[in-house]
Amino acid sequence: MLADSGGCAVSKRRTLTALAALAVLANAAYGLAQPHVGLNASTNLQGAPPGGEVGVSVRVFSQEETPIEGVLHVSLVRAGGVISSASPQILQIPPKGSSSALVTLRVPEDAGPGAHSIRVVFAVNGESVSAELPFYVTPTLSQIAELAMRLTDIDERLDRLLQVRGDDPKVQALSSLREALSIKFGELARLVVEGEDPERAAELYEEIVSSLGGMEEEIDEVSDLRIFFWSFSRELDLSLSFSPQLSLEFWTKVATASIWVLLIALALFPLYSTGYTTLATLVVRELDLGEEALESVNRRAVEILKRVQDELGSASSLRGMIMVALAGALASVGMMADNVTAVIGSMLLAPLMSTFVAGAVGLALYDVWSEGRPLGLDLFYRGFRVGIKGTALIVLLSAMTTFFTRAFVPVRMTEQLALRASPNLADLAIALAAGFAGAVASMQLSDASSLVGSAVAIALVPPAAAVGVGVAMGNPSLAVGALTLTTVNVVAIVSAGYLSAKIYAIYPLIKGLYREAVDSISEAWGEGSPAARAARATGETLRSILILFSTWLRVTIGILGGPGTISDLTSMVARRVAILVGPILVAWALGAAISTDLSYAFSDVYSALFESVEDLGERVLAYLPGPTLGGDLVFLGVAVLAAASGRMLLAEVSKARESSGLRDYVRVGAAGFAFWAASGYLLGLHRFSHVAAAYTIVLAAGIGVASLKRLWRRRRRVALYGFVIFTLFTLMVHSAAAFERARAAEAMGSETVSQLVRSIVASYAGVKPSDVDVSAGVEPGRWVVRAVVTVSESRLRAGPVMTPKVVTAAQDALSDALGVDVVLRVEYRIVP
Repeated sequence: MLADSGGCAVSKRRTLTALAALAVLANAAYGLAQPHVGLNASTNLQGAPPGGEVGVSVRVFSQEETPIEGVLHVSLVRAGGVISSASPQILQIPPKGSSSALVTLRVPEDAGPGAHSIRVVFAVNGESVSAELPFYVTPTLSQIAELAMRLTDIDERLDRLLQVRGDDPKVQALSSLREALSIKFGELARLVVEGEDPERAAELYEEIVSSLGGMEEEIDEVSDLRIFFWSFSRELDLSLSFSPQLSLEFWTKVATASIWVLLIALALFPLYSTGYTTLATLVVRELDLGEEALESVNRRAVEILKRVQDELGSASSLRGMIMVALAGALASVGMMADNVTAVIGSMLLAPLMSTFVAGAVGLALYDVWSEGRPLGLDLFYRGFRVGIKGTALIVLLSAMTTFFTRAFVPVRMTEQLALRASPNLADLAIALAAGFAGAVASMQLSDASSLVGSAVAIALVPPAAAVGVGVAMGNPSLAVGALTLTTVNVVAIVSAGYLSAKIYAIYPLIKGLYREAVDSISEAWGEGSPAARAARATGETLRSILILFSTWLRVTIGILGGPGTISDLTSMVARRVAILVGPILVAWALGAAISTDLSYAFSDVYSALFESVEDLGERVLAYLPGPTLGGDLVFLGVAVLAAASGRMLLAEVSKARESSGLRDYVRVGAAGFAFWAASGYLLGLHRFSHVAAAYTIVLAAGIGVASLKRLWRRRRRVALYGFVIFTLFTLMVHSAAAFERARAAEAMGSETVSQLVRSIVASYAGVKPSDVDVSAGVEPGRWVVRAVVTVSESRLRAGPVMTPKVVTAAQDALSDALGVDVVLRVEYRIVP
């Protein structure tokens, strides 16, 4: 028993000894695996932009009894990945000592702004000790500019969305997010420029980038075919939008001017209502001048035609066409370079005086024959043919010149091109003056042909060249505007040349009548008291006017074939004058209806119709299973409906034209209404009132012409009148815009108005009027007043000078004071 007890005790002691040995070995192994080494690290900068450098200070310390040698690694890390590293350094640490190092770490050029970390690792004997420091890569100014460009693109797309689908909650949410981004972007720009708070700058940059990506995706989701098509209607609607007050004033002035045009057309009635030979015969007969006078004026007409024909031959030669081509190329280069001298030089080169002016003279004297052939009619056709060829050559050479120029240098819209893109009534007046000058010089034995040719070229060469430039640039507004201006100028030159030729040809007859009136008035002045002489002269003047009016009346009656009553005479004159003046009055009526508040009557009908259809559609879809139809599917469905209703309309129009029955016209009206509604939705007319008015009027006119047999038979003449009306309407619309700009410039040019605006803005901004500079511009439907407020840097840092509510209040005050809708935009000029 004793022996057994001793054996158990020995066994227990051996077990305890083995456990103790294992503990010692484990402790030794742990000490080898975890050397007594540590490190401290810090940076001289909290952040740096791409391409910058940061200094990293590292101190490594050891508790070992022996020296330690290891490798120091410093790297820039983002999301666990190393994007940049400094060159490794070997550090030797003395026993129970420390060693320090300063490492320069470069931020890569392609490093994205945001939160990063600097990783410091000291490796020794296969083991390592590390530390990580927060670091922020701040954006550069170029990266801020890239964000600004993305914001600009989003602004353009969001602006189209707001115009088209501004009531959509998603679009409104996007607009609110954009406003929040503006605040963040402004703070980011300030931090980057001033180099403050890199952590906040990096954070803001990442937030803005993330928000921009989200906005772009949401805009893509919200956008559909409606945005694409309705944006075109929006641009057109903006071009027809003017300040309501000034628009009414402008169209009133145009109506007043139209009365004068009507009176002038009435006074010149004998000149354009019959041929030259008939007119000369009637005037000679009424003045009782005999056959010799008639033969004299006929010989004069033949001389005029031959003289103009000779000049036309020179212009239509190869040399003349080469000069025209060179003029077109020079004009295009001058307008693209905004060089007025080159544009003037192109006018001096082009021999266009004898083309359209020759055609106008031939048209005025079309019934004059010589040597058995219609000399006037031949000259008319030849002159217009050469003139159209010359104009087409200018357009072609200008387009080719622009294409060639764009291959080497960028082409932009210059002031000279912009002038031709927006024709107005002033251009019409210039063309009329040039036409009169060219006609008179062509018919006289003048040595100033080239000078007068330049006058006509003013109205033809630059706008024709601008058409080619607009086509080559792919700018439809420039091409259409310049083409309109070219057409207007040709019509004005021909009209002026036509009247000039008629007056110049019968000038000897008119001169005789004028001399008789002057002689009679001179004789009446005679002797006596001043009162008596004045009375006799006044009486003779009135008598001469009555004689002139009587002659005009008798000639007019002769032209009209001698109507039996005054009522018949008045009716026939009114009809012929209406044919001439009618396009002007129709263009005025269209302009007044389309560009003023009257246009809302059309868009309101569209809005009411579409709202009722949308409500009905939503109720029907609510009872149908399956997902809701998307905007693109709805748009395509309406497009199919528009195509079907259009086809039905064409069929009904053809039937109505043949049968002319009441039921047929009713079916035409129903089909026309269906097509009007469906196609109107495709154009977004319920949102764009001016386009709605224009489209409705044009569509109704087209259906009316196509449905009525009498008008359809005269469709070519109707198309010509429609083209003239469209041209005049375009002129008037551009003139309305020019009138609005001129009125804004006149108002701000007035010291009284300028001082009033400065005082109002200064009052709301809390500064002196002398610290405010103002200028005015025009946007569709409103004036834009730009106020530059000079403030000190300390005052601006204290808080906004004008909050949005204050700006709105000042804007309302300006609108009341100026009597027009005003948008106030405030800028700050910061001084120390």
